[in-house]
Amino acid sequence: MQGGSGNDTLIGGSGNDLLMGGDDDDMLHGGAGRDTIDGGEGDDHLSGGNGHDRLYGGAGNDTLIGGDGADTLTGGAGNDVFHYTVDGHVDTITDFNAGNTGTLDDGDPTNNDFIDLSMYYQNLSQLRADFADDGILNQSNTTNLAGRSLSYDGKESLLVNGSGGIAFLDTEVEDFTAENTGVTCFTRGTRILTPRGEVAIEDLAQGDLAVTLDAGAQPILWIGHRTLSADKLKARPHLQPVRIPASTLGRGLPHRDLTVSPQHRILIRSRIAERMFGQVEVLVAAKHLVGTEGIAVIDDRRPVDYWHVMFKTHQVIRSEGATTESLFTGPEALKSVSDESRREIMELLPQLQDATFTPARTFVTGRMGRTLAKRHQKNQVALYAS
Repeated sequence: MQGGSGNDTLIGGSGNDLLMGGDDDDMLHGGAGRDTIDGGEGDDHLSGGNGHDRLYGGAGNDTLIGGDGADTLTGGAGNDVFHYTVDGHVDTITDFNAGNTGTLDDGDPTNNDFIDLSMYYQNLSQLRADFADDGILNQSNTTNLAGRSLSYDGKESLLVNGSGGIAFLDTEVEDFTAENTGVTCFTRGTRILTPRGEVAIEDLAQGDLAVTLDAGAQPILWIGHRTLSADKLKARPHLQPVRIPASTLGRGLPHRDLTVSPQHRILIRSRIAERMFGQVEVLVAAKHLVGTEGIAVIDDRRPVDYWHVMFKTHQVIRSEGATTESLFTGPEALKSVSDESRREIMELLPQLQDATFTPARTFVTGRMGRTLAKRHQKNQVALYAS
């Protein structure tokens, strides 16, 4: 059955059908049987229905739904959207990311192939670990990439009676991002520099070493996180995360988009800072950098998971290559963690009750922080200069 030119609707019904959309934007549904569906030109909607089907999107931005059965999906050119039906069979996507017109770190999920996996994974690190163990997304792993145990509690299952999943051909672990899976990384997934390389922050634990700017490799004294729901962020918008796009700080930093809480301080290094404060390096809250070089508040109605890493003293560490602070244990800073976490920190460091808190660099706050950012932009000077 062939549609030719125009916006066609073709329905195969029962049996093994061949549907070809041809030109323009077509709706193609295979129905029962082993169907072969080719969208051709245009932005097409392909649905396999029941049976083991083969779907080819062709040119254009297509939507491919395998339906029941072990289906093979090929998006072709364009930014295609894939859907998986949980039915106990393994679907295969042959060319994920092949037709992307944008990059996977530009903040735009519409200019690349996409499959929504947010209901199956807690975070991107979990998804990547699942794919790494057997090349199939099937929630088969019990540990993350660092070898620590993980759980899929609270997430939907990809399987029926232990079978099913999604296979991706010619795809690497790093090819899965928040932009093409919908699995948020926000501060989860942020890579921290350690002596063994960059490690996702959620894969680190107390006692692990992280590389600090001033003291070399130091053991992590405490690590924890706090989840803010979409409703809480809506009610308290001042807590919404801030995205620092790749390379916006200067010298190619951060290596990829870095997302932090609005209060999280970033190390600024420049002659402008030296002229204003008498020091080449200062720490400025991310919220005071908003509006500079594409740095912006994220308001996409998703929950956010803020992670904190603490050392015996305040440190500057590398997050996605950028220089950022560890948790500062001053009394105001400790309000950012839960009561339980605060009690745990005080148990680890009882001296904090009466300590004098020394930051790793001078804190630049409020109006002066915003002025510093504006001067960098006005003079076209990188926030992290040589």
